[in-house]
Amino acid sequence: MSNKTNVEKKMTIKKLTKEPGGPVRTPLKLKVVSVAKTIDYTNQKGKDMQMKFITFADKSNIITGKLYDMGKTEVIQEGQCVCLQDYIYDAKDQRVVITSKTLVKKARRFSAIGESPKTQQAKNLKREERPQNQETLASPPQVKEGHQQVNSMPMALGTTQEPVLYGTPVHCRTHLCACTPSKNISPLPQEPKQEEKVTSDPKEGRDVLSELLNILQHGSKKQLRSLNLIGDKKAKMIIEWRSHNALKQIDDLEKIDGISTKIVETLKNQFLGKHTSEVPSTSNDC
Repeated sequence: MSNKTNVEKKMTIKKLTKEPGGPVRTPLKLKVVSVAKTIDYTNQKGKDMQMKFITFADKSNIITGKLYDMGKTEVIQEGQCVCLQDYIYDAKDQRVVITSKTLVKKARRFSAIGESPKTQQAKNLKREERPQNQETLASPPQVKEGHQQVNSMPMALGTTQEPVLYGTPVHCRTHLCACTPSKNISPLPQEPKQEEKVTSDPKEGRDVLSELLNILQHGSKKQLRSLNLIGDKKAKMIIEWRSHNALKQIDDLEKIDGISTKIVETLKNQFLGKHTSEVPSTSNDC
């Protein structure tokens, strides 16, 4: 008998992109980077449907996905690590498709691609220091060895009593001011403040343009007309052109007669400026 144990197969995004496409049963552990707005559309049978575009990441790569089961949004949330099984891989568009048959479970947190381990350690250190700083503010300052301590008894207003330093009076300019320390007393050293590091997410603009591309690929006539510079005529031209051609990127609009390069660039810039502020940050640790 062989002593080899059966090792559970695990899928990664890098391995998945090499697959021919279709249903996949191998578990895929991912981190949810961003969740786009819900898109309403009508399928080929004339039924009203809903869909969300998701951006996933793991330690090997980043991939987009389509979510057709809105009930799974309770688990698929930004910053959450999940494990998918019985999903579909769309090799043409390189996307993960999540349907009602897909099994979605919460997974143990991990650091995805693009996240710096030093940044995560700094955030953990900052969390540990918060209760320590509160205790330091609540407790009185400690006098180090070799320093002299002034009598901490309060002095009533209008009295002439002087504070005493181990039997020796310490003269003050007025009764309301702080006592002048002795020349032999050196100030306590102050601990340097730690600077907080601010990190930014460079993938925010990429996610917004990915949402624009998906609207151009699958959006209805009404959704296309909601875009800037796209009226009724251009919406019909886009729908007719994509029914015979593959629209793989936004710049493919230039292949349609009547849509110039300037219109495409203006469309991207206006959509990016309008929706960038609505895309949530993805700086949560996983």
